[in-house]
Amino acid sequence: MRKFNLYSEIIVVDKDELIKAKDSQIEFVIDIDGVIKTKPYSKSTPLIYKGIGSKNMPLKDLFDSGYTVNEKDTTVELRAFHAWGDLIALNRDTATYDDTSADGIDGFPTEDMEKIAWHSTEFDIDYRELVEVLEKECDGVLFHIEVEDPYRFSGLGFIPDLYDAYQKLYAYTQAKIKDMIENDEDYEASMLSSDELEAAKYFKAIE
Repeated sequence: MRKFNLYSEIIVVDKDELIKAKDSQIEFVIDIDGVIKTKPYSKSTPLIYKGIGSKNMPLKDLFDSGYTVNEKDTTVELRAFHAWGDLIALNRDTATYDDTSADGIDGFPTEDMEKIAWHSTEFDIDYRELVEVLEKECDGVLFHIEVEDPYRFSGLGFIPDLYDAYQKLYAYTQAKIKDMIENDEDYEASMLSSDELEAAKYFKAIE
């Protein structure tokens, strides 16, 4: 997955296009690549702005205090780190997973992906481990803020191909559980609990 750290990124928007959108008095959005769109909006690309302008409004007045706006001859540069709270609310419903809470990740968007998460807990594989697989193996965007000192992380994951994500999660978990059953005495096939056995069968890790 592509990592887009809002803390350090500058979003560059075409100035003429932004003026047109503002003057249209129609709701529009700006995505992380600086592309301006009207409805219908993409559900797989994070947004850094959503609003409506007016003809007499200065460009900088489109954006609240969470944005830093730098107008140039042909472009407008935006920094939006301080708008992160509002951007979570703007993007949460279309994200594949939500990693913005101190409680961690609490779900996936499809029933099949949730089944993987549910069964994998029997082998101590949690959402965090599964998300690390998605971030390594899948196409998409990790839209986040990450600050080193003091350390802070908050993010939303966007994966357009959810079936591909499911397949990659299943393959990873299947391989790991097979290995655990074969090589970890705590998960020896003959010693599995009924829940562990059900999970192993779901992943076809055991006959």
